[in-house]
Amino acid sequence: MDIEFFAKNPRKSARTIMESVMNKGVDQLAIAIAFCSAAGVTLLRRQVARLEKPDSFVVVSSAQPTDYAELSKLYEAIPDNLFVHWGATAPYEKRTGTPLMHSKVIYARSAQECWLWVGSHNLTGNATQGGNCEAAVLLHGPHSDKPFVDALQHLNACRSEATRYDP
Repeated sequence: MDIEFFAKNPRKSARTIMESVMNKGVDQLAIAIAFCSAAGVTLLRRQVARLEKPDSFVVVSSAQPTDYAELSKLYEAIPDNLFVHWGATAPYEKRTGTPLMHSKVIYARSAQECWLWVGSHNLTGNATQGGNCEAAVLLHGPHSDKPFVDALQHLNACRSEATRYDP
């Protein structure tokens, strides 16, 4: 298995490498990202051919800065594979509200190969283009290796707690 840390410079733009990982999801592309704004939808709309596949999906949190007007544009392209996670009803933390799906995971599979991006990047302009200080780890190897199996289980759990996006 290959493991790469991204990035020594925490303000380095991640957009190109995140898109490169997504492009590798020929057979399956599964994404759980807490927040998705216009910049993220633009990136995801370039992945429609992969995201339309039956095993592919995107899950985003309902909380701001997720942009519903922008999600509607993505919904037009992948209506069956776009999900919104509404958070949990318990435990409720005083002065901060309810917990939310806060994952930042991209799983891309092509035949027996898999790529897994796990880090702090949301699908927002600040996160992907170097405005925020962000970090991630990129794994590459056989899709049957434990980290990939576990990550896909996590992604499916996020999706099972979410609802299909309904504009």
